[in-house]
Amino acid sequence: MLLPFINAGIKRLTQKQLERIIAALLLFTMTSGMLGHFFVQDGYSAFWLIVMYLVGAYLKITTHNVKRVSSRQLMLIFIGMTLISLFGEAISIKFIGHSDIWLAYNSPMVVIESIAIVILFTRIRVKSVRLQKCLARFTPLTFSVYLIDSNHAFYGFVTHSAFTFIRVQNVMVGYLIIIMASVGMFVGFIVCDYGRAQLFRKCPQLKLVMIGRETIGYHVNKFVTSWGSR
Repeated sequence: MLLPFINAGIKRLTQKQLERIIAALLLFTMTSGMLGHFFVQDGYSAFWLIVMYLVGAYLKITTHNVKRVSSRQLMLIFIGMTLISLFGEAISIKFIGHSDIWLAYNSPMVVIESIAIVILFTRIRVKSVRLQKCLARFTPLTFSVYLIDSNHAFYGFVTHSAFTFIRVQNVMVGYLIIIMASVGMFVGFIVCDYGRAQLFRKCPQLKLVMIGRETIGYHVNKFVTSWGSR
């Protein structure tokens, strides 16, 4: 609902104005990612999605600036930020605590490495027409991976305790399990969303029913929460 207004605003801004707005937003949100949650909610908020949308729009508009950074430099940035995050997490686990701040979506290291890897992906040239059509069909479904993974119910019943056994595994075995589980969940979530899209396409009435249930559930949950806090 907000995208038409955001797109209209982007078109009216100069490149420098857009750069200043994005720099200010990133400075605040990434700082809050390390020092406190505030309203960014570790990157699970609509506000953070808007910030990331603005970053993506800027990368698309200013392609000449992006081209100045070589693929090798981007890869070094990605590896460097990943190592800093792992080192910071290890130090936090052993001495400080609050190790989750290093892996939050709005952590400075995660943001920088994410931007680097996105730019690297945009430089991949797909020549196969069949593969291009496949990517065009399934790429929009990848957003469902974020939505399902960030769902509190899914986290509470599945990911919160499903992989605790990895702690007693060998390091290499543990990494292998994590990679395989991540790939499996990624593919599984896409398949689920593809099935949902096909179901709603064949039965539009079902989509209206689901929207109505979600709306009612949201207001009921909000009422129960506010009543319980009294």
